[in-house]
Amino acid sequence: MHRSACHDLAQVRPLTGHTLRLWFDDGSMGDLDLTEYLKFEGVFAPLRDVSAAQGARIDPATGALSWPNGIDLDPEAIHRHLTALGALRHSDETLLPPSAPAPGTDRSVPELSRFFGILVAMYFHDHEPPHFHVRYGGYRGRFAIAEQSWIDGDLPPRARGLVEEWAALHRDELQADWERARRSEPLLPIAPLE
Repeated sequence: MHRSACHDLAQVRPLTGHTLRLWFDDGSMGDLDLTEYLKFEGVFAPLRDVSAAQGARIDPATGALSWPNGIDLDPEAIHRHLTALGALRHSDETLLPPSAPAPGTDRSVPELSRFFGILVAMYFHDHEPPHFHVRYGGYRGRFAIAEQSWIDGDLPPRARGLVEEWAALHRDELQADWERARRSEPLLPIAPLE
């Protein structure tokens, strides 16, 4: 098992229009233009309002870029996207204290389930293959739904076993939520492992 090359967001700051400046936990920063997401209907439609788009926060539980209505973007996918564009650079700026959860919410990222200290989440418009993200304390991982196998991560064996057991019980529900996320529709919670 190896440590995932995951990148969490450390800070977000609105610039002008639909552009956000993002800092990652690896010391890199870049500007994300949200206009490509404005073409999507469903949960992304509220971002057409500039003030709504600029209300982005970092979800403290998952490190994702999120908004009050449950919209979220995977920090790993954003990091890859900005890297591919050549838009990331090293930042020597002193960061502000972490962003608070989005106003009116206690959590912003679509959390599918939580059990035994394990948080399971899925991001909107995430990359293939269909998968979900897992956090357990400072550990994390990604799990492929169809293959029911680990993509990467560093979860302790006991937590990983619990997630594998839970995923086997809820494979169809996970796949249905993946398809909802691809259509920008709200995700449905999934019963925890008991």
